[in-house]
Amino acid sequence: NSARNKNLRQVIIDNDDEDSDLRILGLPYLLMKGVFKDAFPLHEESSKSKFKEETMECFKEGRPDDEEEDLKIDPRRDLDDTWTKIYKFQPLWKIRNYFGEKIALYFAWTGMLTSSLWIPTIFGFCIFLYGLIASQINGSEPLVYPPNATALQE
Repeated sequence: NSARNKNLRQVIIDNDDEDSDLRILGLPYLLMKGVFKDAFPLHEESSKSKFKEETMECFKEGRPDDEEEDLKIDPRRDLDDTWTKIYKFQPLWKIRNYFGEKIALYFAWTGMLTSSLWIPTIFGFCIFLYGLIASQINGSEPLVYPPNATALQE
């Protein structure tokens, strides 16, 4: 089993661009050779792949703009455009439509957890800054006690 995974990694992941013949073979080749019994693609092929964009150019001529826009709709690209930006919100309805309800619920929960931890994070950072500034102002020196002495002095 580990040998199969090592072969898969070598064929699919670890090859350089000059070894593109092996990369083209990829998972379908390994399935054909019987290295793996079955595979499950995590995503559908993007409708914005090079081949589909080239063929779409042929159909653009003579089409009204609204029909051309219908051809451009790609749920994965739309999700990528709205979700991966740091300053944008999570489009949970798009995540639900693309990945399913369980994955959308997971991302909703992690988003809520992340946003609920902002206040404790800021509070802890303020306490850290206060301690840092107070130690600089007071000029605290490390306490060194002689051996066998207690910290209480009269």
